[in-house]
Amino acid sequence: MDFDDDEINAAAEGGYNINTELSLFNELPDEIIIKILSYLSPYGDTKNASLVNKKWNALLKSNEVRHRKNFIEAMKDHRIMWKMRKQRSYEITEVLIPSVNPLRATSRFKSKIQRSNRNIPSPRFSHGAVVLGEYMYVFAGSSSEARTRSTFNDTFRLDLSTYIWEKVKTNGLLPAPRECCVFAGYKDKPTPHLYKTIPYKGKIILFGGWCQPPADRLSIGARFFDDTQIFHVHNSKWERLELQEYPTARAGHSGSIVGNKLIIFGGSQRSNRLNDVWMFDIEESCWSRPYVQGVRPSERFGHAQFTLNEDTIMILGGCGGQDELFSDAWLLQIKTWRWSRISIGNDLHEPPDLWSHASTMVNNHVIVFSEEKKCPYCRCSIQNYHISKVRPAVDSKSCSCGRRNPEDLIQLSSPKLQMYSLDCTNILFSSMPVMWDDYKYLTPSPPSRRLFTAVNGVNEIIIFGGLQSTYSNHERSFDDSIISVCAKPP
Repeated sequence: MDFDDDEINAAAEGGYNINTELSLFNELPDEIIIKILSYLSPYGDTKNASLVNKKWNALLKSNEVRHRKNFIEAMKDHRIMWKMRKQRSYEITEVLIPSVNPLRATSRFKSKIQRSNRNIPSPRFSHGAVVLGEYMYVFAGSSSEARTRSTFNDTFRLDLSTYIWEKVKTNGLLPAPRECCVFAGYKDKPTPHLYKTIPYKGKIILFGGWCQPPADRLSIGARFFDDTQIFHVHNSKWERLELQEYPTARAGHSGSIVGNKLIIFGGSQRSNRLNDVWMFDIEESCWSRPYVQGVRPSERFGHAQFTLNEDTIMILGGCGGQDELFSDAWLLQIKTWRWSRISIGNDLHEPPDLWSHASTMVNNHVIVFSEEKKCPYCRCSIQNYHISKVRPAVDSKSCSCGRRNPEDLIQLSSPKLQMYSLDCTNILFSSMPVMWDDYKYLTPSPPSRRLFTAVNGVNEIIIFGGLQSTYSNHERSFDDSIISVCAKPP
């Protein structure tokens, strides 16, 4: 939408007046202009278009408010669409193979070979992902291949306006390969000379994680990290901080930005489970461990953490070890450094797993992506049946969820990913419990997975990667799809 002087002069010499065209365009009814502008990408084009004139600015702001309201209501009502944007990390190309027969030395035959596409992330899980401006940055992770299992330290970014991947050429000393680390984005206002080149002069803070040993050297044992590193977005440079005080090495911990601080909680190191709190001052580049009062949450890893405001964070779920899964929620008051447990209602509709499944927050609702809900009595997928609080009679031929002969049912289809919503609207202003919204089966849905990432975009949630377990006990990681969760048309 921006026109430089050369373009304007060239258009004027040819008898074409850009200002006249804009004037004629602005005479169209507002409904038509809004419809045309709605085709612009919300990640960059709308910002440029809003600078054209006051009318466009007002129309785009009105349109933005309307789309945001529709997205929030859609998340609450489970009125969503799953958009699969498939991109493979490899390409199939045809090559000519010379004949090995000396009598036919000039003959050749065609063969298809697989070449890796270095601009698309390879299959991975347990990676980190953040959205800064119009890009989603992905770092690290691990593959599921038993023989060639790898842990990564590469960095990719996805242009959310075009959904095109790009491998980032980084400067500085690369962090060691790892997974299950904290990877948190910090937004800062751009300086004038960077305004047109990047959306934010942002930083991404990396802490902790662990690295599996090579498949042929299992006796070495896993390595856990305690380093703090900063990725500067504007020049793609990694910076390793040399600090005097820092948290112990860990993986599977949680972290979120509160103002200009990064707060982390929990994690694990081999058989040790942690429930301590640490705070990293992003401006001062230093760690501190506050004295936390009162009863603390149990030691855990694989949980979720959310920033509610500049005084409060929330953690949800997690795992404390074998057969010790949590579905509880806790608040931490930053000013007083005191924990308090939150009561959760309607727990019959909570997700089957609240650990290793990604979640995010949309307008006071925690959105969790987990496996299909199963009937607590016949253990079959609920799908379009209802969740009953009444146990079926012993001699009943049908389950109380509505299925007939549940003992004869065998599910051959692979499980699907489903969405669960926890209403936290009054969590800070009332002693009433927060409530799980009633479960609604969504179809069609993508395959179920775990150890994936889910981040907020503009009126969408972007899901990437993950690990899928099949009925043959084989595990595979995802790379060929980006799942965009957005609102259905009203």
